[in-house]
Amino acid sequence: MHNIYTLIFSLFFLANVSAQICVPDTQYTSTGNWPDTIPLAYVDLVYNTVITNVVPLDTVIDVAGIPTDVTVNYVEITDFTGLPAGFTYQCNPSDCIFIGGSIGCILVEGPAPAISDIGIYPVEIYTNTEGVAIVLGFPITQNQLDTVKTYYIEIADTSGSQATSVKTKQLNPSTELELLNVYPSPSFDNATVSFYSNNNESIELSIMDITGKIIYSKSVNAGIGIHQEYVNVSDFDTGIYFVSATKGAKQQTTKFTVIH
Repeated sequence: MHNIYTLIFSLFFLANVSAQICVPDTQYTSTGNWPDTIPLAYVDLVYNTVITNVVPLDTVIDVAGIPTDVTVNYVEITDFTGLPAGFTYQCNPSDCIFIGGSIGCILVEGPAPAISDIGIYPVEIYTNTEGVAIVLGFPITQNQLDTVKTYYIEIADTSGSQATSVKTKQLNPSTELELLNVYPSPSFDNATVSFYSNNNESIELSIMDITGKIIYSKSVNAGIGIHQEYVNVSDFDTGIYFVSATKGAKQQTTKFTVIH
């Protein structure tokens, strides 16, 4: 009889686990979305990854323009936009409402990307946080709508003629400037320079050859978020080039090659 009960419990447990959309990674204990950088996927392979959400018990939200401490009732994901074609998301819990102090997850999956899907896809996650603030001794329910703009999905070729992976990365909102990628590399006729800015300041882009000679420069009026600048390299000589993105005292440089 004991073995029968054990078998029934095991089947029940397995049924519940298999019914879950995803399983959060309990190694993460700090509040936020984890991991910061999601594992790589590859062109021609199905994409599947899990983001773990650790929800705080309390936080600070804007109440009539005043930062106010609140006890978190829940954080709800109301929309998840910008995913590549065919990619979808599902939550655990299934209604995408994460109770304060809980841990949950988001499953992002999609069909195998094709060569034509190459590019950078800024992802925006829309959330609604409900909390309870104590004002003059009385509990008041408050809601705050936010948009997370620090994730992007990059799809690139794996054939060796371009970048080597499909990757998802979370950007730190405090990062003033980040030069994300230049692709394809080698480039033949056109190259795409992608970069992230956390404010509305102008970005200076420049391309130098190996002697340090500037052969391309442009001032880009970039807003907050991820941007792409397309450069015609058909007149560039075959060789190695360096792309620099500069904003104030902040500068980042990466290299790419041109072949004709």
